[in-house]
Amino acid sequence: MIFLGIVGILVGVWVANKVVDKMNEQAIRKLTYAMIGISGVINLI
Repeated sequence: MIFLGIVGILVGVWVANKVVDKMNEQAIRKLTYAMIGISGVINLI
């Protein structure tokens, strides 16, 4: 299970690096705040 988690993290980092290279800093900031907000709402429910 730990190995699968490590593989998942590595794939996620690889995909994130590909996406971040194509986005500007402002878009990344807005996306980050949106994801934090969504996570907070889900935790309240």
